[in-house]
Amino acid sequence: IHSISPRMTDGVNVWIGGDNPFGSDMAAVMVKFTTSQNKNGILGIVGPVRMNYARNMKLLSDARQVLISNL
Repeated sequence: IHSISPRMTDGVNVWIGGDNPFGSDMAAVMVKFTTSQNKNGILGIVGPVRMNYARNMKLLSDARQVLISNL
């Protein structure tokens, strides 16, 4: 996780194949968040290259908002 965080932007991040830190046959969709108590975290989905990226990006974006609003 420590090697991934510096590579991440504030939005939803997508890494596919060789760019993915979890393996070249995989894909990762990840998002960083900071709570109101200044606690940092990363949410992510790791799966096959042929995953539904739009759905997973929306899911992580929504989950990020819930965490930011409630923690």
